[in-house]
Amino acid sequence: MRSRLASVSALAALTLAVSGISACGTSTNPADTPAGATTSTTPATAALAIKDGWVKATTETMTGVFGTLENSSDAPITITGGSSTAASKVETHITVKENGAMVMKRTDKGFTIEPGGTFELKPGANHIMLMGLKQEIKAGDPLTVSVKDADGTTYDLTVPGREFTGAEETYAPEAEDMHSTGSSDHSSMNHS
Repeated sequence: MRSRLASVSALAALTLAVSGISACGTSTNPADTPAGATTSTTPATAALAIKDGWVKATTETMTGVFGTLENSSDAPITITGGSSTAASKVETHITVKENGAMVMKRTDKGFTIEPGGTFELKPGANHIMLMGLKQEIKAGDPLTVSVKDADGTTYDLTVPGREFTGAEETYAPEAEDMHSTGSSDHSSMNHS
């Protein structure tokens, strides 16, 4: 009787262990990964990706991340900001018309990517802003930005640096959240 009880207990423990491994969705055996596939130790990372992503190469203190955010999950993802070891602040910035001019400003609402949907980040439009850069962003060098969903989930996006000279903009320090698309005597943002 004790032998049978021990066998049932061992079988239950083995079943739970196998279930736990399957639920994780990650294999540590490279032979289990199909050719061309990537593995991830953070299941949430697979839900959000960036297609054709890049960050503007710069020696200045600010830059922008561009590309197409893709949500492969069955729930909306709302990016409200983030972090990077390369910057003091990571914010979501939108483009709006104010007083007859197009301006960019921080948005607390962030960017919502619907289930199975996409959201475009592009120069002169909506983008992820890196402020207070701690290092030069060089063309070709990878940069990782951890963006944060409104529910607290973080997603790591890695993009290469790229030279870009279009849509130069200026930063108005007295209007902390606003960027003008016109010229002024303020320091250059150099992010788009």
